[in-house]
Amino acid sequence: MHHAIKFDERESDTIANKLPHLPKELARQFFKSGEWVNEKAGAILINENQAIDYFYYIRSGSASVSRSKMKVAKCNANEFVGEITCFSGEPATGTVKVTSSAELFRIDIETLRKIAPEGSALRQTIEQSIADDLRIKIGGKNNQTWIDDESKQNSIGILKDIDIVSAA
Repeated sequence: MHHAIKFDERESDTIANKLPHLPKELARQFFKSGEWVNEKAGAILINENQAIDYFYYIRSGSASVSRSKMKVAKCNANEFVGEITCFSGEPATGTVKVTSSAELFRIDIETLRKIAPEGSALRQTIEQSIADDLRIKIGGKNNQTWIDDESKQNSIGILKDIDIVSAA
């Protein structure tokens, strides 16, 4: 007998926001493979240039992303963290630090790769969600919300230090 697959409020919100086209059976497998955790401001989720341990979904709260100790982005509720290298196995491209208490869903990266192999519906859905997020971020909806005056000045200073060489 087939039993109806049910999701709690957190899972339902995650599905609606990030995985709306994922079949219920795969969504259940995804949530059974991970856990919900709460992290306080200051917690480091991912360290730059190191392998990532977990793939995260931020249900509430926020985090900052820095490269070479300079803030480069902000992650808000309903966003994934660790998405850039979760399937490639490459080292993290930045350090991710919780900036306001966060409720997170996390799944061990090896488990994620096992349940979402290349070509699988789960992997395709996650990759589509990541691509959708990237389009929004590149479109500018996120890129001005995180910059404080110090980071802006650092960015301007770095740009001024770059020598532009043209071919003669």
